[in-house]
Amino acid sequence: MPVQAEELTAAIASLMDSLMRIDQMLQDKPNAYLTQAKQEKLWKEGDLDRPDLIADDPISSGFVYSSCPYGDHNLTSPKLVLGTTELELLPPKILIDTAKMIETEIAKFKTTVSLIEPHKLQFNEENQWDYQEACLQAAELLRLAEHMVATSKGKTFVDLPDMTSVKSWHKFDKMGRLKVIDLRPICARLFWIRNRRHGNLPVYPLQKRYEPLECSLQVLNRDLEEPDKQYLPANYNYLAPCEWTYFLINVAYLTYRRTTWSVNYNRYLRDGLFEMSERELDIPEVSAFTTPATEEEIERTGTRECPICYFTFGPEHSEDRCIEPAVKTNCNHLIGAVCCQSLVNNGICPLCRQRLWDIGHMMPQPMNAFYQDMCKAIKEAADLDKQVDEILLAGMPTEFDADFYTLLHKLNALAFRYARGSDAILNYFIEARDRMLEAVTGVALQEGGY
Repeated sequence: MPVQAEELTAAIASLMDSLMRIDQMLQDKPNAYLTQAKQEKLWKEGDLDRPDLIADDPISSGFVYSSCPYGDHNLTSPKLVLGTTELELLPPKILIDTAKMIETEIAKFKTTVSLIEPHKLQFNEENQWDYQEACLQAAELLRLAEHMVATSKGKTFVDLPDMTSVKSWHKFDKMGRLKVIDLRPICARLFWIRNRRHGNLPVYPLQKRYEPLECSLQVLNRDLEEPDKQYLPANYNYLAPCEWTYFLINVAYLTYRRTTWSVNYNRYLRDGLFEMSERELDIPEVSAFTTPATEEEIERTGTRECPICYFTFGPEHSEDRCIEPAVKTNCNHLIGAVCCQSLVNNGICPLCRQRLWDIGHMMPQPMNAFYQDMCKAIKEAADLDKQVDEILLAGMPTEFDADFYTLLHKLNALAFRYARGSDAILNYFIEARDRMLEAVTGVALQEGGY
């Protein structure tokens, strides 16, 4: 039997083991692990004596997702595949038989156990965490098993992406066992699109696309159009196929990061993070954020004067002749090079109030490389918006074709690039801040401070 089939058999065995653990727990304490709806029904019928068993939802919103390796098998790794020709031609019979068993077991557990919403369960039982962990494992393993089973039936296999790329956006509870992915950015994205269409406004403007991102559950529950409510945390199918789950996770991550990009940028400036120390961060030279203006560009402006000092644009700077070279800014304005140098500290274009230079120009290598790659990732994600939105508005496809897998891997790669750069830059500034504090503290101690 090929190695892939052996790994698959082990993976499905892990799934069945999780289901057996749940079954055993139900036998030990059947009422404690029922779904909330089932508890309410039994309570009303008088078959459940403890109304306090009905769990409150401790998490207002979120998508339960786990990418942890279970046992010795990292089930989110693209290396666990059925993609060899040999395996497609000879699917192991055990796979088909086990798939039928899985379908039967899951159908049974769905009616009694909260497999899809384990975060709604109580926390007053000693073995509650074991049960909850088993539920999470079963849900994740089921999605992966379904992906593998579909492959064994002759469908074209495409590796699933490695979802650890967006791990920096995962949220952990105090026990470190739950991972939550918030799908509200997707709801907010669709809400924004519908509103733009109703107002006859451009759906894909170049600036501030999807902004402001309305993530209030109260607003979304009330105003979101009915087809789009499938993505609300209370309505989402938490046992959707892996392909769809991973697609939504990447879209939600990138949507949130893109729409908060300018906010975070300004926050860093306000907090003075980028003015910590001249030793850490240097104000950029004019040549770093401008280009020499060509004669054609000067002619197109209709004037040959600097808008600040009114010197005539010329090949060199001369106070006597009142001339200076012209440079072109990132906002496409022409300014005298000397005047532009005087604006560096302020960093604002006097003609349009946009920033003359960005954070990346102040960063040393390789931080600037990370920052520039993050900017490119955001732009490349924007290029995919129409394709992504068409899929979101249509809902989960009945089949995932080659184009979907291509898009999925593109989104995952962009999320990885952003997360990698964000982590690297954050660590750099934390270290720079610590060095600055250490230096200040050392001086204070030498001078007799506390």
